[in-house]
Amino acid sequence: MLSDSLFQELVKMASLAPSADNMQAWSFKKIGNSIEVYAEEKRMLPMDIHHMFTQISIGAAIQNIFLKAEEKGLECKIQYAEKFQIDKPIVYLTLREGLQNKMNLTEWIPKRSTNRKPYQDKILSESQLSMLAESIIGIDAKMQWTTKKIDFKTLAKIDANTSYIRIEHKPFHKELYDILRFSDREMKLHGFGLNAKSLGIPPAISLFAKKLKNWKINQFINRFGAAKMNAKLMAKTMKNAGAYCFVSTSDSSLKGYLEAGRAIQQLWLKANSEGLSVHPYGVLPQYLTRLSDAPSSFLPHHIEIIKKQKERFVQIFPSEFKQSPALLLRIGYTNKDALRSDTRLNTEQLIRH
Repeated sequence: MLSDSLFQELVKMASLAPSADNMQAWSFKKIGNSIEVYAEEKRMLPMDIHHMFTQISIGAAIQNIFLKAEEKGLECKIQYAEKFQIDKPIVYLTLREGLQNKMNLTEWIPKRSTNRKPYQDKILSESQLSMLAESIIGIDAKMQWTTKKIDFKTLAKIDANTSYIRIEHKPFHKELYDILRFSDREMKLHGFGLNAKSLGIPPAISLFAKKLKNWKINQFINRFGAAKMNAKLMAKTMKNAGAYCFVSTSDSSLKGYLEAGRAIQQLWLKANSEGLSVHPYGVLPQYLTRLSDAPSSFLPHHIEIIKKQKERFVQIFPSEFKQSPALLLRIGYTNKDALRSDTRLNTEQLIRH
């Protein structure tokens, strides 16, 4: 049933899933009619607390496999390992015949994109929100929504007051510059990582940003507030949206984050199929989790900043106190095409033998 060619096709679909900073920290192994899914340590973000973004990314990848199998009339049974481990399977996918071929969102998998462009000032309707929420029925994740313009402005301020920490704090700065690719040549050489071009960084600014890889130069420039000014500039696009969706899970377990990843991918594909753009924001969920579970990993003044922003955030999404954050999504309409980074590791690089 699970032929080598079908296995490769499913892995190809998985590889098109979104992943944190395009790290693609996954690999797959065929065992009979089953697929074992692994986390690849060499492509995991070192500052990713609880490996949350690795697990969320893998959840998105297995949702692509689930959808493709379903399209082919195959049932895909998903079984999670008890805990996250390196070099051991964290997900087991078992395929069996029995379903009728089902039309779903598979055609949107290769079309899915992140759109960081400015969005139109057009609020999503209640029926649109219901349609998007219904798309994840059966997946164990929670979604909270806001369509209030005052909340959009607050979220922009929260992002402006927190995202610069990734440049200002040395461990986060190192992680970012280790995975940033400033040219197509670099991107092609590695096959994974964050393409500066896809972030919409102009060439002149990109050359300047590249010099900030040197920590001493970065420190000097930031004495004049460069990181904070850039964060405020980037956050301006957040003020317009159709809606914001905060995705969370009941706990920070392996299953919780994997299910959140499945829900995010399903919602993303559904939104794209309806002509809506999606822009994920991961910095704040990561910082909120780190604030709760590893506050000492921040500088003292950063702790106070994040605490203050958390107070503002829970005014918008009150259930955050009871949930483990996963991702914040900006959803809406835009007339501008996304700046895509189509670079992916090839299928053979993702298969374990």
